[in-house]
Amino acid sequence: MNIRFEKAARLAVVLCSGLLVSACGDANSTDTRGYTKAPLERAGVFITPEGSSAMDSLGTPILPRDTLIPAEPAATTTAQ
Repeated sequence: MNIRFEKAARLAVVLCSGLLVSACGDANSTDTRGYTKAPLERAGVFITPEGSSAMDSLGTPILPRDTLIPAEPAATTTAQ
């Protein structure tokens, strides 16, 4: 009984390793077109910029100034 188990285990290891080796690598292909680009590398949608509007002629908006708030002095602790 023990010999059968060893043979079955060896066969399972050989089959699994063979399956693993055959799964590695690229699949065979009959494509003769050469390199084909991915869809994102050759996009079909082109975005055009917006034209100028009346808001563009108003200039830069007035933004609030950044004010610097001074930090409080760090509290010092002394070892006793």
